[in-house]
Amino acid sequence: MAALRGAFWLIATLIVFGWLMSDNEPYGTSSNPTPSLPIIAPQPDATFNKSRPPDRPTEPVSSATWLYATANVRLRAAPHAAADIYRTLFPGEPVQLIASDGVWRQVIAGRQTGWVHADYLARNKPVIAPPTPPAAFVQRRPPTTQGSTGTPIRSPYTGRCDCPYDRKRNGHRCGGTSAWSRPGGRSPVCYVGE
Repeated sequence: MAALRGAFWLIATLIVFGWLMSDNEPYGTSSNPTPSLPIIAPQPDATFNKSRPPDRPTEPVSSATWLYATANVRLRAAPHAAADIYRTLFPGEPVQLIASDGVWRQVIAGRQTGWVHADYLARNKPVIAPPTPPAAFVQRRPPTTQGSTGTPIRSPYTGRCDCPYDRKRNGHRCGGTSAWSRPGGRSPVCYVGE
């Protein structure tokens, strides 16, 4: 507690000493007021851009022009491909044009200002096709061999009773116990013409 009191008195002494060393006039009564320093706002490029500055001055745009991104394109900090990336613009996203520098355009996208390559901007909103749904699964039947109707389409398997002519593990024919013979469930194709 004593250290806190000591710190308070030290600060109070410094404030009084500073006032005594000044003009000894109360605030606002000095005949020679201290000039106020201009406030310099940080520039966006100076704060966020760690890349090199543009080589030439930009050309301002006279009126508000809206453009649209035509593809997924990166919003960059400066007008060159090696500049820092702020974010990605999506197809059809509107941006407001501010200035131009060769093939680069300075735009406002949302609340961010950055540079986009002019090849990825258009005056008309692009028509974006909806994504195509995946094709439905189509079960393909195995190709049939040449032959008359009722001819087996393949040679018999052993250990798998899909068709009546397949063989069980003990070597006997599947016959009526095959999946083809039983109603309901799977119905494999076993004969030509099915």
